[in-house]
Amino acid sequence: MLLYTAVLPIKEKLTKDDFIRLVLEWNRTSAYAVNRIPDIHWDGSRNVRFGSDRLWLQFEEYRNANTIAVRFEKKDDVGAVWDTEYVMNFTDHRMVIRLDRSYEENIVPEDVRFSTPHFISMLIEGGFVERDHGLHILREPHEITEENLSLLTDVINGEVPYHRPVVYISRTFDGRLPVDAARLAGLLKGVAHVLVQADASTTVAIREATDSNNPYNGAVGIYFPKNARKPWRGLCAAEQGTDERLQERVFRMVVQYGNTRQISPLYTWTGVTSAILRDRLASQSTERAQAEEGMRKALYELADLKAGLDEREESMRRKAQADARAEADKLLESFEEDYRDVQKRADDLAREVDRLQAENEGLHRKLAAGGQPVIFHGEQKDYYPGEIKDFVLAALIDACRSVEDQSRRRDVLEDIVQANGYEGLAAARAEELKRLLKGYRTMDAKTRSGLEAMGFTVEKDQNHWKVKYHGSDRYMAVLAATSSDVRSGKNDTANIIKRAF
Repeated sequence: MLLYTAVLPIKEKLTKDDFIRLVLEWNRTSAYAVNRIPDIHWDGSRNVRFGSDRLWLQFEEYRNANTIAVRFEKKDDVGAVWDTEYVMNFTDHRMVIRLDRSYEENIVPEDVRFSTPHFISMLIEGGFVERDHGLHILREPHEITEENLSLLTDVINGEVPYHRPVVYISRTFDGRLPVDAARLAGLLKGVAHVLVQADASTTVAIREATDSNNPYNGAVGIYFPKNARKPWRGLCAAEQGTDERLQERVFRMVVQYGNTRQISPLYTWTGVTSAILRDRLASQSTERAQAEEGMRKALYELADLKAGLDEREESMRRKAQADARAEADKLLESFEEDYRDVQKRADDLAREVDRLQAENEGLHRKLAAGGQPVIFHGEQKDYYPGEIKDFVLAALIDACRSVEDQSRRRDVLEDIVQANGYEGLAAARAEELKRLLKGYRTMDAKTRSGLEAMGFTVEKDQNHWKVKYHGSDRYMAVLAATSSDVRSGKNDTANIIKRAF
């Protein structure tokens, strides 16, 4: 279950050796003794593993991508498996930090609380983290005063394209903060900027500069990057002290946003180690091909030599030569078949790992949502992470269009859509299918491979192709074996989209 994802811009001064030393220092100084791996002596290697089966730390350098991936794993006594990943790309100068929790067989997870990695604080304290469009990435809140008011108003007015969400905490009219701003900033370090109103006296100036769109009197606002989601506003329900439920909801919404971001496979431990494996297989394939070519040449020369031993019998010479060459070809073909089998098994394994990881992240998002569910799942299962949720939210958005603007029904439906973060996953897949089948004429290898990658099975049936979504006859459509009419291809594509998305 993916608990936490942070993407950090890193300064060029962080070298590969600095990065490894910092990770080792993070483990050595862990506040929890059970997380420390004792007696680590690093010899400078960038491909190394420390620890035991139940507590280990491993480094893998992928030179082709100028990347070092780190994975820390701990299995505790109650069956939980904690995984922490640090993947640093030294070309793009970006680091992705991920915290994941899974469970051993027959263990039912009950508590999804976690602490964000202290490693982020070490990066900040070491001065390794770049600014986000001029704004420092901190583990403390930024105070908004009369002098830096534009820092807030530019965010509310959508004039600054920060790469991470901005959380703004306004004070109540009597000067009280609705949440523990320092604690919230610490929890959200690396994934969000936290701005807090230093004094309630700036409320009027903020309102005037934002055309009255500012949160005020203890309200909290969340502003997402590049209009990924509409701004969210939460009101303080506590008359005294802090509102713990509001604080938890803000934390959960920001972390969920970070976890739903698309991360390149080369910024994950699984992606990096899979790429290393594929490159090793490709390198072995090249070396094998060269060795086979040398072997083939030697065997051919041997065949020629055998044939020349008895030149008096021309027919025997030719037969010996042909037999020897046939034997050489047969031997080499068996090598090639063995290699292709290993390559296929490696590719299948990599796809299965990617599928399970996606499923794992989807399950986490359901668990991490917390609170009382509005609806419960039936018997249908996600074909891809977030599929069912995406269908439900799309239906709610359609329903909103047919409801009066000023009505309780519309307010409730829009609130549910906004709180759950509609991503348009099905619509995006429909567009991907349109691009794949644009100008469709026949089922070539590229088209078939693209359909299969999207979850379709493709079967030939006389003069057409049966396209079944996840192999189900309920979600079957037909494509012509050879189409002479572009409009026919568009109609077939529309039919597939109706049945699958």
